[in-house]
Amino acid sequence: MPLPLLRNAISGHHDALLPHYPTQLGIAASLVRSASAAARALGGQLYTLLFEEFAQAHLRQELIGELLTHAGSGGASEVDAALSVLVQMATANAKALAVFSSFLTGVLDYLDGLTVPQARLAFELFARIAYDAGESGGSRLADELHITIRKQLTSPAPRYKSLGVLGGCCLLGRLGAREAGAGGAHGAAAAADAEDSAAELDP
Repeated sequence: MPLPLLRNAISGHHDALLPHYPTQLGIAASLVRSASAAARALGGQLYTLLFEEFAQAHLRQELIGELLTHAGSGGASEVDAALSVLVQMATANAKALAVFSSFLTGVLDYLDGLTVPQARLAFELFARIAYDAGESGGSRLADELHITIRKQLTSPAPRYKSLGVLGGCCLLGRLGAREAGAGGAHGAAAAADAEDSAAELDP
């Protein structure tokens, strides 16, 4: 199903679709768990559209909870899809996502089990919220992230040190991009360089 068709089915139909919200979340979850890349992409789009259309805090919290379940599932493609969706949401509306910072920090518990590209997505998610959300929860998340990165950088284990390098570069890249008013281009380039370096350190 093309994105415009899915968007037309969801956007602007809040009242009609509200009673079916749990069903829609269930469909999105099933799609993201699918072995089909096309189905996972569709599930990610559905999550994003539901987050945009249903602004009630408890509904968004339920949706974030589903995505965090995916992120902690251990299934590579499912984790990739969930983290990508969260980054897309943070890119589109960091302030809206920052409201749920206390839940999103749970991703930090999964870092040990993430691949380098997945860890890059996680750090990009936190960097965008920390620096793009203003005072709506981003500052507290930034503090927690700084503590995590410092611990990783001082660890004697190459794996943790590589994660610290990656996280630090993602944060600095995002901050530099904001200062330069260049959107995400500089941050993406810095994170990509960091990912290459972290991959070399990762055993």
